[in-house]
Amino acid sequence: MYKKGVSEVVTAILLILLAVAAVIIVWTVVKPLIVGVGPKIEASCINVELKVSAVDSTSATKTVTVKNTGTVDVDAVRITVQDANGGTPFDTTTGLLALETKAFTVASPPVGAWTEVDVAGKKGGNLCPVAEFVLPLG
Repeated sequence: MYKKGVSEVVTAILLILLAVAAVIIVWTVVKPLIVGVGPKIEASCINVELKVSAVDSTSATKTVTVKNTGTVDVDAVRITVQDANGGTPFDTTTGLLALETKAFTVASPPVGAWTEVDVAGKKGGNLCPVAEFVLPLG
């Protein structure tokens, strides 16, 4: 009694080869999507957290008071003041220590009424995510 057809060993080998081929095909599609993503993630910004604690847009010298509520120091602060015509970014030359609060004078502020103030920390030459504050602060 001889069995005709493919033996169990050959069937197992064919299934293994099919699985390997499927993995290779999936990998060739997925690899280009994930290569290079790691360097784009900036670890230095993970614990940076800035908050606007006060805004004085009425006096001759316009100031924005920023508090670093994060656990790391920031090298500089980018303040963007929004009015009806758009935003004006201003980069400070001084940073903030962790848990420090500092008032920054905004150079060349927008002429219109301020509607929003955005702040972002700079750490290691990288701009960290923006924290947005709609006026009036509340």
